[in-house]
Amino acid sequence: MDSETVEPRIPDVQAAATAFRTIAEQLDACSQYTEFPSPNYNETRLHAIVDESLASVQNNVNANTERILRSIAELRSEFYAAIQAVNTRVSSSRRNDVARSFNSTINRDNSVLAPLYNVETGELITSFPHTIHDISQLPINEVNDFLHQLDIVSTGNLVSRQRQLMLAYGVVL
Repeated sequence: MDSETVEPRIPDVQAAATAFRTIAEQLDACSQYTEFPSPNYNETRLHAIVDESLASVQNNVNANTERILRSIAELRSEFYAAIQAVNTRVSSSRRNDVARSFNSTINRDNSVLAPLYNVETGELITSFPHTIHDISQLPINEVNDFLHQLDIVSTGNLVSRQRQLMLAYGVVL
């Protein structure tokens, strides 16, 4: 055997008794609680956290979906308005082409001209001059207004603008 021998530890009965008393006191203090976490407490809490997170994600998805749907509705509305504007412009242009064809046959100042349509609104330009003579008597601001309604950029002096208006009308004198 070894020359060194380990002496057995002598238990401290007093320390053990004190430790058991402390444990008993702590267990007694626990009896004040009516509810202890269940064995599934952590799992239940984890499920609650996941459920809260999923609900938050779902709310965000719903809010973003609503925003996207509103944007789509606005774009659809703008698209339909643009299509309507193109349809109005094309329809007005076709009707104006027919009127211009008729007006191209006129060769007298007092012959009645076929009216034209506003290319933006599609409405008949009711105050439009009725004859070539009427066009030649218009002031520059009215000539500009009629050219604008036909989507024609007005340039030059009064006489050249009146000529532009006659050409827009289909008159080829």
